[in-house]
Amino acid sequence: MKKTYLYISSAVLLLILVLGGGLFWTYKQPINDSKIKVFKTLHLPVAFVGTKQIPMTEILNRFALAKNLLGSRQDVSDNQIKSQILARLISDEQASKVASELNISLTNQEIEDRYTQIVKQVGGGNEPQFIELIKKNYGMDVEEFKTNVLTPDILQGKIQLWYNSQKDLNEQAYKRLDTILAKLSGGQDLGELAKSESDDEATKSLKGDSGFIPIKDMLPEFQNSIGKANVGETKTVVSRYGIHIVKIVEKDSNEKDGDRLHVQQIYIKIDSFQNWYDNKVKTIRS
Repeated sequence: MKKTYLYISSAVLLLILVLGGGLFWTYKQPINDSKIKVFKTLHLPVAFVGTKQIPMTEILNRFALAKNLLGSRQDVSDNQIKSQILARLISDEQASKVASELNISLTNQEIEDRYTQIVKQVGGGNEPQFIELIKKNYGMDVEEFKTNVLTPDILQGKIQLWYNSQKDLNEQAYKRLDTILAKLSGGQDLGELAKSESDDEATKSLKGDSGFIPIKDMLPEFQNSIGKANVGETKTVVSRYGIHIVKIVEKDSNEKDGDRLHVQQIYIKIDSFQNWYDNKVKTIRS
């Protein structure tokens, strides 16, 4: 009887070692050809984010596309490409989970608006030409482009915007904002303050002058906040990149760009997002 128990225990131990070691090799090590054979043969998901499965078929579909885009480049191996694709798929699913926890949603209208904006910027407003472009260069139709490219990008931006809007998570940045606004209220010039206070290295020496910007090319948070502002107005805008104190210097319009704003700004950088986000992702369970 003791021998039987011994054999059973040994068999169970062997099974644990094989399956445990196999799962470690399968889910913790980089993707390679041997691993792909395992996933395809056993129909295993390539990764999990909470309870969400990421299938190997998605990796292989995107790999074929990436290979087509990279052509004959030799500086990136097939396994590196597959691992990068997997990392992106995991990242997209993590963003979806975080957004859900924060009650951040995405509407069809937001996706359509971003799509229309990109068609104007990249395709010159010619949608058939743009559709042909993404089909030829990315192997995607419009719905795939919206699902696989636009949706994750918009969602990530909305998470960053949510975070940057939280005063309790960004106390130092909002203290700087209050100090600068007090100086402006006291009569100090925005341009002079930009030279000493702005975190935008490209424009601070120009007194925060960002030139003319087409409203149609602005991020949604800027369009909503300053798109209809009057010349001379100064507004505080929280964006996915930080906090902006924006002054409308001029307005004009032309046939190519439509309505444009000449803006001057003081930019306050928020650089704690990534650390917060990484910690948030670690809490994902389901």
